[in-house]
Amino acid sequence: MTTVLPAFVQQLLVQSKNPAEVPQIDPSHAEGWLGILASKLLSIFDTGTYRAGGSFLAHGYAHLLIELPDEPTTYLRVPAQAGLAPWPVLATSVVLTIAGAMELEMYQEVANSLVLQPHYARAFGPEQVFAVHRDTFCGTRSSVDALNLLTIAPPTELGGSPLTGDEYASAAHRAREILDQCRGEAFVKNTAPWLMQVPCLDMPDLTYVQHVSLSILDRLSADRNLLTTLVDEVLTLPGRLAASRVTLLLNRLSLWEAPDHSFEIRLNMNPRPENQLVPHDHCYAFATHVLTGGYVHVVRRRTDGWEGPFTGADLQPAIVTVERPGSAYALDHSVVHQAVMAPHTVTLFIRGPRRKASSHAAEDLMPPEQSWPEAAVPGNQPAQSRSATVDEYLMMRRYLRERRIIN
Repeated sequence: MTTVLPAFVQQLLVQSKNPAEVPQIDPSHAEGWLGILASKLLSIFDTGTYRAGGSFLAHGYAHLLIELPDEPTTYLRVPAQAGLAPWPVLATSVVLTIAGAMELEMYQEVANSLVLQPHYARAFGPEQVFAVHRDTFCGTRSSVDALNLLTIAPPTELGGSPLTGDEYASAAHRAREILDQCRGEAFVKNTAPWLMQVPCLDMPDLTYVQHVSLSILDRLSADRNLLTTLVDEVLTLPGRLAASRVTLLLNRLSLWEAPDHSFEIRLNMNPRPENQLVPHDHCYAFATHVLTGGYVHVVRRRTDGWEGPFTGADLQPAIVTVERPGSAYALDHSVVHQAVMAPHTVTLFIRGPRRKASSHAAEDLMPPEQSWPEAAVPGNQPAQSRSATVDEYLMMRRYLRERRIIN
């Protein structure tokens, strides 16, 4: 499709509504593109005031039109206001983050956005990508030093107020300075500090849960010694092995349980990609941090309400991201998603308190029973989820050592 945009942009733009179809994007292909993209944009981006045509102010950003022949409508976006700005999504949109920080929130209904009650929250740094589908209720906020690229298909009138020549030139010069810094520059993420004391996560505010949870997971991901200790203790501390599970989607170790503070930390591994296409929700809000591997993550909107059973016909794509090592996000219990993981993907996961009696999955897309984990006791029926055996724990620990995730 393109000589300027990364190839995966087209895969995200053309995703269908069929929940059995998830973009086939190798997470490793979604990194290393920033310097190349910055160089290409610098070669075609003009900061002159006469280029203001087609550029406008909307949704908290100055949108600077980038004319790419035979390619989707594309804008560089420069933050024009502080705070969260509503984003009415009128067509499938792909955002490439170039510099600074961006926070994305998704709401089930417009009413949720008015009282700032998100059901999905995600923070982005440089060189990350996400897609948002039409009619998804979103809001974003960006740091003052941020810059991102927005690509839309099909071409859609986004509204907003036109930029004057001077307004365009000012925003364009800021964008050009950032692109020049990005060309060939490697971005290094800072590890979030430990919290002195982990507060209770029994809170309805997903933004709060996201900030607290991701601080914990960021720090733990950088502390291999502590991670090793927690894995080793699974076999010795009461209840930890029983809480570790073998499921139809993946295997997991229960590293830490804090019932008084309403959270549990897990380590997920050994994904079964052939089973992960099934859209599902959870009984709790959670946050996750990718250690190795990666996956395409699809957040879906329900068209039949936000509670109870559902089928694939009740779902529409909302937000699509390519998760890589270091990626992190939070998801509310009511939201349906799919995470189709690459082999050798390992993630840290923190869950909050149970919010409903049971989770749900699209029954018409459930994996066949023969793909479920074998019973731990010979002669028993396969189960969608069961406690890990001692031998399975030892295999998981050996796997983590071989992958150098723990000492």
